[in-house]
Amino acid sequence: MKKTLTFLVITALFISLFGTFAQANHGEGKSPAGSKCSFDKGGYHGGDEKYECPIVDKLMGKARFFLSNEKELGLSEDQVKTIKELTLETKKAYIRNMAEYQIFALNIHSKLSAPELDVAGIEALIDQGSASMASSAKETITAYAKLKSVLTPEQLAKAKELHSRPKA
Repeated sequence: MKKTLTFLVITALFISLFGTFAQANHGEGKSPAGSKCSFDKGGYHGGDEKYECPIVDKLMGKARFFLSNEKELGLSEDQVKTIKELTLETKKAYIRNMAEYQIFALNIHSKLSAPELDVAGIEALIDQGSASMASSAKETITAYAKLKSVLTPEQLAKAKELHSRPKA
């Protein structure tokens, strides 16, 4: 019974941490299997910064696109200021969340390395880590919605048109 429970906990841990492993090679342009990754070079949107969280990466890419096309989109000073504030707050939250995740991983590793396996403690850590990740994802989605609401419908249509143009 104890071996089965240990196996289930380790399997659950592996599954919950697999996403991080899958993202670990993204900067090298490779998937975990070693094949070419379609998202190499600058995250999803070709920028210099890369974010392991696809929601943060999407938000930052869109903000970068809006700001780099500020004149074409006719952004006001207030819109530019709001976009910059949103990206700053998102970066801060991302850094905090990544630090929390690293602490989570250290705690899990420590519990798994203990001579006697504390299954209840590990499960509690997993529950806490999952809740934290879900909460931060929801906060990022809210920030993404706010970013899109900064632009008028006309500006969003223009942004879509600019984005669909072939790159020179």
